[in-house]
Amino acid sequence: MDTTDQNTSLDDFLTWKVSALRDYLTKRGLTKDGTKSELAALCYSASVLKIEIIPSSFEIIKNNQLDYQNLLKINGQVLSDPLKIHDNWLDEKNGMKKFPPVYISDIVKYLSEKNTSGKMKEILQDYKIGKAYEYFKNGFLQEIFYHDIDARSKYCFLRAKCVPSQKIKEEEHDVWVCVEKATGEIGSSYCTCTAGLGGTCNHVAGLLFRVEAANKLGASACTSLPCTWKVPSKIKGVKPTKIKDLRIIKSRHGQSDSKRPLVSQSKSQYQPIPESKDNLDIFSAVLKKSIPNACIFKGFVTENVEETVTKPVSEDITAYTIQDIKTKCNDQTDFLSNMPKYSESDIQKVMFSTIGQSSNEKWHEIRSGRLTSSNFYEIHTKVQSYKKKEGVTFDPLISRLMGYKKLNPNIRSLKHGREMEPEAKLCYLAGMKKAGHTDVNITECGIFLDKDMTYLGASPDILVDCVCCGLGVVEIKCPLVQKCGKCTTFCSCCVPDYLYVDGTRYSLKKHKYYGQIQGQLAITGRKYCDFFYIYM
Repeated sequence: MDTTDQNTSLDDFLTWKVSALRDYLTKRGLTKDGTKSELAALCYSASVLKIEIIPSSFEIIKNNQLDYQNLLKINGQVLSDPLKIHDNWLDEKNGMKKFPPVYISDIVKYLSEKNTSGKMKEILQDYKIGKAYEYFKNGFLQEIFYHDIDARSKYCFLRAKCVPSQKIKEEEHDVWVCVEKATGEIGSSYCTCTAGLGGTCNHVAGLLFRVEAANKLGASACTSLPCTWKVPSKIKGVKPTKIKDLRIIKSRHGQSDSKRPLVSQSKSQYQPIPESKDNLDIFSAVLKKSIPNACIFKGFVTENVEETVTKPVSEDITAYTIQDIKTKCNDQTDFLSNMPKYSESDIQKVMFSTIGQSSNEKWHEIRSGRLTSSNFYEIHTKVQSYKKKEGVTFDPLISRLMGYKKLNPNIRSLKHGREMEPEAKLCYLAGMKKAGHTDVNITECGIFLDKDMTYLGASPDILVDCVCCGLGVVEIKCPLVQKCGKCTTFCSCCVPDYLYVDGTRYSLKKHKYYGQIQGQLAITGRKYCDFFYIYM
């Protein structure tokens, strides 16, 4: 007897036999000890709380099989089981150039869709700087194999083995991920570990981080395996070592590894003899380096010269759009003669409201119809061509200026530049500090409008200021450059020609970036522009 519903009362349960009550509780994993009245009360509580029957081993296996089959169904397409495909797998050396463009944004998107609970922030933090990234960095994840499925399929399989972190001599986990070839969007994943059916275990994330690292290095776009990329060797074991000789390594996504000995040099060389100068500042500096989060430092105010991330201001800036200005004019002459003049506060209002640039819808609205610095060179050359030959069409250029035609954001080169830009900004800041610039700061910005010719605009990548150089802008380029495949160390063989004249200095005067930089300086009113080309 096991059929109950929400209306089953305590009196109903009291009419049951003790064996039936115990059977009811056993099927739900509850204790079956006690008097009949106690058992009836437990059954009634389980009914009210809607505690489900624990499935049998056979039912669990059957449900797992159904869940696994569902992992192979992506957008209505049923794919073959990669664990049963034994032919046509490409190893990393031959398959890396076919790796899909998976970046951190794709990984975060996939994990967030798989984990819908309120603990998403905690989960993502763990994936980005925790155990999952360690699997990749420390070689627990083995060589990744690529499978094209077939020439017509929009998806591909990536497969690898991952060594268990706690029991490295046990059988390795099989991990696979299904990814869209063109966009890098992750469709499905699986691992043979306990949490593998969920698709978001640390082993799956470790595989994705390895693919992301290949894309960031430009390895997947090369025709040959780069010297900076190594296929991981199989972990055979961990050699014992003295505790004092241990090196603690903590890997963080987007940062270089931090290494420190368990016993620091200052500890090993410590002498219990009082210092001749008891300098509190020196003592606190050393203490803070060892224990930065100690309560004693809560009252200390420290300068932070790291990158300033400014959030966009939530204001209505519709009146500044070209479309709004156009509604108040009758024709082209009227439009140009009645263009409004903006004050400095107007310009700052628009700039702060459009921070985030391409990810901010207001930025697109303000930019639509304006002549922006990134298009100055093309506008100039198009006009010059028209002067020579009147049949030249402006339609494609106008379409782009108006925002009618937008580039596919998943184009590999665009996606690479977009994903690498945050790291490039940090590299620029670190380089400025290393070069000795005083109190250098970088800040995000939106679009700047020219105060007189308000149909002109410019969107620098970041703003920079320091005591020694003053106010400037930075234009960052992170192109996906194919490695030469010949040099064994960093080289400039494939760096664009506009960066070099006779291999000694750069010259942009005949390139579209020169017009972009000049436009940014003129419209922002800043003193200089650092053209930061990062070759990763």
